[in-house]
Amino acid sequence: MTLLSSTVRCGLLALVLSACDDDAEPSPASPADASPAVPADASRADGSVRLDAGAPVLDAHVDTSSREDARSPAVEDASAEDARTLDAQVGDAQVGDAQVRDASASSCKGVDVVWVVDSSGSLLFAESASQHNFAELLRRAPAADLNVIVVSDDAPTLPDAGAASFHRVQTDVDSKALFTTVLTQFNKLAPYLRAGIATHVVGITDDQDLLPAQQFKTELEALLGHGFTFHAVASPSVNDMVCISEDQLWNPQCVAPIPALCAAAAVGSAYFEAAALTGGAQDSICKHEWRAVLDRLTCP
Repeated sequence: MTLLSSTVRCGLLALVLSACDDDAEPSPASPADASPAVPADASRADGSVRLDAGAPVLDAHVDTSSREDARSPAVEDASAEDARTLDAQVGDAQVGDAQVRDASASSCKGVDVVWVVDSSGSLLFAESASQHNFAELLRRAPAADLNVIVVSDDAPTLPDAGAASFHRVQTDVDSKALFTTVLTQFNKLAPYLRAGIATHVVGITDDQDLLPAQQFKTELEALLGHGFTFHAVASPSVNDMVCISEDQLWNPQCVAPIPALCAAAAVGSAYFEAAALTGGAQDSICKHEWRAVLDRLTCP
């Protein structure tokens, strides 16, 4: 078999050589001549080569400036998975490392508000503002959107004690222990919290809490099983002093910050810190209108 093949090849070679013109012996090929021949009608004015010209092209110039990058199935699958992961995260706003469900989300189905009011006598100067802003909250929010759990001894007055969307956890709230009160009374307020609804806690006080804000945040998240938003209505620092109530500016005795009568008892820095940690609003207990907080407690 090997011998026959060799004989055939030699015969063919002889036929090819005999057909060649004796006067047209080719010169040795140079590297520049090594490229395959390209038909004359295959080239374009810009120097590029038609790929369908019928000759094998090794080095053709192809303009790809307007071509979109092609994606392999593996890349497409990874991109789709990334998109699904992002969609899963968008419903819940992220504040630090905590998951916080906000009433401002476009998918808002309602708001659960835990309204915690300091029971101490030093808050008497803000009693009118407290009742006014609670009534304003109810006026703004449709009944279907709002579910309020008041944690206090008696204030503010609920619109209807028998209404399904208004509840009270009756307890004394020490002015230095709003955080602790929410944690210790959680088993009483938890039955009123709705699954899948944003949880907002509003702390109303003229004092400073003894529990660190970060500890309160960590412990309440553990009890809830999800994030929450804390809004602070407390005394800011005004020239290193507590605030004086707007409602008492007419009172000639309030030229100085007298607690209970005219002003707050202490700067509420722990409450403002909790608001910052959870993405909540901050307002002054000395203001008559708590717009910054109320604006965050209703669905858009």
